[in-house]
Amino acid sequence: MIDPFVAVAGCLLLVAATWDVARFRIPNLLCAALAGLFALRAVVLPDAAEEMRHLLPAGIVFAVTALLFARGLIGGGDVKLLAAATLWVPPAAVLPQMVAVSTTGALLAVGVAALRWIVRRALPVPAGGEAALPEVLRDGAPLPYGVAIAAGTLLHLPWTL
Repeated sequence: MIDPFVAVAGCLLLVAATWDVARFRIPNLLCAALAGLFALRAVVLPDAAEEMRHLLPAGIVFAVTALLFARGLIGGGDVKLLAAATLWVPPAAVLPQMVAVSTTGALLAVGVAALRWIVRRALPVPAGGEAALPEVLRDGAPLPYGVAIAAGTLLHLPWTL
């Protein structure tokens, strides 16, 4: 049986990924909803103490990614989304989650780079030049890493009770 809280968390991750592709932003409200839903689930479940074990790994992920943000290596929305997403992953699965997010991110980077190359070199220039392209396909546009965070986390959510 699928935990309805986990199903909603999965949907929120998909919305965040879609939003990131469309706008290169992950709304604070989505990250807050993901974290708030986890808190609600912890209160509703009979063994709330078990859920509290998720806080330490999520805090560590937040601290490490906040340092990456401070160095300009990742976006602030990615920091918040990854920390909130990590709340949902069992502590023993956090390292595999990070590997999955990183692997998915690398595949995303290669795929987007390939698409950008194809658009720039193999297809005719659209009327209006590069401005007519979706932003994700423009050279120098950021990578919507929320897609990798969502994909890597969805693989490690505890879908069953």
